[in-house]
Amino acid sequence: MGFIGKKATAFKEACINEFNRLEEEAHNNSETKELTPHKESIQYCKDQLARVEKFKEKEATRLRTIYSLVAGLSKELGLMKQTAVCSCQ
Repeated sequence: MGFIGKKATAFKEACINEFNRLEEEAHNNSETKELTPHKESIQYCKDQLARVEKFKEKEATRLRTIYSLVAGLSKELGLMKQTAVCSCQ
């Protein structure tokens, strides 16, 4: 349901103009140095996340290797009756 009349039209136009002004201001500010610390923080977080993911991959590989060695040794010694599945992925 919308409003009609000169006052309603003026109000709608004022809202649209203000929205456009704020949008333009936000766009212009994103290219200034005001947001540089935020961009640097975001990049730092992305870098840290990449390091964590890389560590997780290495750790999972290491755990699978250890599991395989233990499973093989257990089987050789007759300590393992059935083959277990490693869930360290």
